[in-house]
Amino acid sequence: MKQKLIVFFLAMVSAFFAMSQDTAVTNEYFRLLRTYNTIDEVYQAHPELIPAPPKIVINDEEVLFYNDNREVISRMPVKREVEIPKDDPNYGKFSGQIKIHRNYKVIDGALLMIWESYGFWDEGHVIAKSAKVFNDQGEFVTHIKSTHGIKLSSDSKYFASFYSGEGGGDTIFIFNFSGDLVSDKCFLSKNSTFEFSDNANLLQIWNGYVGTIEVYNFYGKSIFELNYHKRLNKSLFNFYYLSDINGVLVSTYPDPEKVFLFTEDSNLIWAKEMKRTFMCKVPQKKDVIILLTIGKLNENQYQQKSIEVIKASDGSNLFDMNYDEMMFFEDNSFIIKRMEEYYEYKIN
Repeated sequence: MKQKLIVFFLAMVSAFFAMSQDTAVTNEYFRLLRTYNTIDEVYQAHPELIPAPPKIVINDEEVLFYNDNREVISRMPVKREVEIPKDDPNYGKFSGQIKIHRNYKVIDGALLMIWESYGFWDEGHVIAKSAKVFNDQGEFVTHIKSTHGIKLSSDSKYFASFYSGEGGGDTIFIFNFSGDLVSDKCFLSKNSTFEFSDNANLLQIWNGYVGTIEVYNFYGKSIFELNYHKRLNKSLFNFYYLSDINGVLVSTYPDPEKVFLFTEDSNLIWAKEMKRTFMCKVPQKKDVIILLTIGKLNENQYQQKSIEVIKASDGSNLFDMNYDEMMFFEDNSFIIKRMEEYYEYKIN
């Protein structure tokens, strides 16, 4: 019995050592730079990763704008309702509407939106008046369409004004942070959504109703288009334009979950079974693709996270590693958490 316990103990130690070696692996794709025991150690080595306090704070009485030193640099009074002035073009036009209503919202911690309306003509429809954008210093940036919302680019250099309400369909207006109109050449059709691409100068448009994905530049030129319902006969999880290899990676479901790589001309390069992809990058070598994927723990839960390296030319697996949490992920490095420890890697 004692001998069996010793064998079992040695097996457990061996398994744990193997698992630790897997986490701390250094290979031709990733080089281990450092390990950390606590998140405080990570923050001490990388203070830029410490979550920053908000620069725009909306209180009951005012909006406060802070600088990096947490000093208030600007204030704006909050007035949720004001009387409609008599010189307003719509004064007396809407029966029973005697006040202008204001809605304040911080967008991605970088911009303040203020929408004004004359109230509601029924339970779900606002009588829109205006919409204004302010930067994180409290400075006015621009007016946008009164029924529009905004979305920021990944590098926070641009923001897009668009309509996402009932009925859909409207032009996407792209501005820089000085308020200059950069583009009004792309149209967002009914039932469509969009995101800025990772390099921030393209728009990725997805229409889940008809099953199409498209990539446009700011001037309305089509870079890529695909009807995935017809071509793939699957549902879309996400897609990514990879400018470094002039391709588009498409992640689909349900089982079997698959990933497809297309050229800009919509020609299929390869397809393979792979877990759902929620981020991908092409490192400097440009002959591989690094993906962050999420797999099934059971029928209804997606929690098994992995970082995977595949060959760009044919999709073949080169390396994969599980992790619990991605703390930081950029073009040349990343930090993961696994089994209560943190590992910092450089992407070769």
